[in-house]
Amino acid sequence: MTNDLLDFIDASPTPYQGVAEIEKRLKDNGFMECSLDETFQLDQAKKYFCKRSGAIIAFELGSEKPWEAGFSIVSSHLDSPCLRIKPNPGIKKKNYIQLNTEVYGGPLFYTWFDKPLSLAGKVYYEKDGKLIGQLVHIQKPLTIIPSVAIHMNREANKKFAPNPQKDLLPIFVDLGQKIQDPLYQALEKELQVEKSAILDFDLFLFPVEKSLSIGLEGELISAPRLDNLASAHASLQGLLKSKETKKTKVVNFLNHEEIGSLTEEGASGNFAYEVLERIVYACGGNKEDFYRASHKSFLLSADLAHALHPAHEEFADPTNQPLMGKGPVIKLAANRSYVSTGETSALIELLCKKNHIPYQTFVNASDRRGGSTLGPLLQESLNIPGVDVGTPILAMHSNRELGAWKDQENYEKLFTVYFES
Repeated sequence: MTNDLLDFIDASPTPYQGVAEIEKRLKDNGFMECSLDETFQLDQAKKYFCKRSGAIIAFELGSEKPWEAGFSIVSSHLDSPCLRIKPNPGIKKKNYIQLNTEVYGGPLFYTWFDKPLSLAGKVYYEKDGKLIGQLVHIQKPLTIIPSVAIHMNREANKKFAPNPQKDLLPIFVDLGQKIQDPLYQALEKELQVEKSAILDFDLFLFPVEKSLSIGLEGELISAPRLDNLASAHASLQGLLKSKETKKTKVVNFLNHEEIGSLTEEGASGNFAYEVLERIVYACGGNKEDFYRASHKSFLLSADLAHALHPAHEEFADPTNQPLMGKGPVIKLAANRSYVSTGETSALIELLCKKNHIPYQTFVNASDRRGGSTLGPLLQESLNIPGVDVGTPILAMHSNRELGAWKDQENYEKLFTVYFES
């Protein structure tokens, strides 16, 4: 698992590359594509996927019809907090060229300073009168966001709140190479197209340092985008490794969770709902059968959780303090920002006990406002009970996060036995 997860993360700097990587792995395991703009034909095989630009859904038909046995669903997301490149990005100052950026999601700003960065995403250009969309993943270090020296900012270690429009702009330096437009120069070289042909782009900065194992025994994971690619990888592995059952297995890899999911590729869009409904219809069912299937289904909303920080125990709940290495986490909230209830959590706890999987619980401290995730948004359209699960990590939303291999192994095992139950 070790190298495979790290390779998966490094191959997926944006959701666009994440979809391509998941699609490749699904095809290698016999999954066939269902095009969203064509009628679903589910009589050729049992394993399928359908995709959008930054989201992909895989499913394996069960031995019984969905309205007889239901769906076993896991939902995760492929996006992470980062910096997005704005249109017309070049800002010339002396012999510096800065790239104009905007914040995507809620990153820890200070972790983006002094790290070699590059560009990834998707570029759209014209060729022979047609619009071409092409993935871009420049693995060469291109730029950096330099800190201001302590000598010039004596208060930096006491109080420094980066201004996103001023401080989070990566730089290029013209040392006589006649750098005029570094973004387009990089794209021309990468895509082998002229600047005049490039129409638009969805590009993001990402740290080029590779994911790796650290610790005395290599027991920890140090990587960008663990939140939430660790969930995506574990749920994909659970799907691929689990045996066939009566239920139809579904894994949603969605987009835009970090900015609220209010998009056609997010949990508040109807992508997940549409695919489930079309599966039922393609299997010979009707709307009533879709509702029957929903009420026999279960959802795991998979997103990572906060581990107890040793320097700040006061941030954690007094009695629910997940620790790295102690197993996957069931997340609960009285305001239902997580979908878990006592009843649904008990079902997953029993599943863990039967399969010797350690587990923990996470609840926000009552004097702190917590976040939410995919589950409640999916339940706005899907009448399916569920549980929010994750693994405990430190430095969530940092440029580089920290987790434990033991938790990832048990996370994958949880999804595998869940699909087989």
